[in-house]
Amino acid sequence: LFRISDFVLRILDFKLARFLVQVFHTLSPLYCPDHTQKSSAQRAAIRQRARARKNGSARGRCYDLKALFDDINARHFEGQVVAAISWGKRPGKRRRKSIRLGVYDHATKEIRVHPALDRSEVPKFFVEYIVFHEMLHQRFPGEPGTRGHVHHPQAFRERERAFPHYAAALRWEKQHL
Repeated sequence: LFRISDFVLRILDFKLARFLVQVFHTLSPLYCPDHTQKSSAQRAAIRQRARARKNGSARGRCYDLKALFDDINARHFEGQVVAAISWGKRPGKRRRKSIRLGVYDHATKEIRVHPALDRSEVPKFFVEYIVFHEMLHQRFPGEPGTRGHVHHPQAFRERERAFPHYAAALRWEKQHL
């Protein structure tokens, strides 16, 4: 059935394909009761093991992400954000058109920050902004929208603009990245 859904995604209209995949995932537990729970748990365990091997620690050459996280959590979230944080793995040799500066994984409650930001040329307020942004994903998870999943709902954007160095961070990003 996975191959059929993969085939459908490639051939049919995207909305119809997405609907069929949702139907498959809804019905599959009826025919295979352990299917959803088992595969979800297995995927989470695989991701955690892979990250433990690949990811670095929170302490970088220039910035200690755990210290930044704790400070931001105390100042802006009343200590309520619970997540692990680390520098992401070093990218491969191939050229990329863009990079993800940070990512929050809802399943494992992990924040990873791109290692390119661990440089003295990158201002502290910019790294703090990226950490703040990723922490917001825990407080304001995405929601379904008319054109698919909305990763940054309106409440998320409003809270993001409340970051003290928001304008400076956006300016720095536009000028340097």
